[in-house]
Amino acid sequence: MLLYTSNGKREYDRRPVLPMGRRGWEFQAVLAGQIATLLPNGPPPLRARTLWVFPPGSVHGWTGAPGEAAEVAVFHFVGALPPVRQLCAGMSVLELPLTTGQARRVRALAQLAARYWNRPQLGLLVCYQQILCELSLMVCEGAPQLDLPVAVDRSRATVMRAMQWYVGHLAENPGQEAVARAAGVSVAHLRRLFHRVFGRAPKAMLDQVRFEQALHLLADQDLKLAAIAAACGFGSASAFSRAFKTAFGSNP
Repeated sequence: MLLYTSNGKREYDRRPVLPMGRRGWEFQAVLAGQIATLLPNGPPPLRARTLWVFPPGSVHGWTGAPGEAAEVAVFHFVGALPPVRQLCAGMSVLELPLTTGQARRVRALAQLAARYWNRPQLGLLVCYQQILCELSLMVCEGAPQLDLPVAVDRSRATVMRAMQWYVGHLAENPGQEAVARAAGVSVAHLRRLFHRVFGRAPKAMLDQVRFEQALHLLADQDLKLAAIAAACGFGSASAFSRAFKTAFGSNP
């Protein structure tokens, strides 16, 4: 799910973005001109046609070339796809050069995101997922030298079986014990499999599935908040609202 998006001309030299941590994954690209990340210990060299990926909590800001504007595209997502999480494991930032064609595509993705962001409509979640997938593919193709750990097929199959069962029983709010039992493994082994396949704990991934379903249902204006809460396994609309605000920083 997209938390924030912005694109266009920025004068980061006159109006720098001070270092701070973000709640989600930040993908920021400079498409024309030059900018640099602003870190607590000072800025590195200016870059042109570059894509940066920052994991949640990474403290950074932005600065630019003196007296020059730059064109940027910014996307903040709730989560990242497994290959990107693996690439960024133990790193505060991943920096990749963009080709001219990739820069054009990022510009088009930014314009697409802005259209749905400014006027939400059917297809919004599909649009955001497509943007995340395309940016993630650029990241993976730009870092071929890294040897990614590949999950064992059997492990992935077990994890996907567990998640599919969880989605089918979401309204019952099943715990990890029930999910593990449905997948035919122990809770401890389920944790190991989730970390092997996704690099995250089962609770984090199951919560993400839960909120993605909630976001999908929220797009239906005919559904009441209480019905959405019940469908996603929350005891009440107020419990759902509290959990949603904790996760996204705003009310449903």
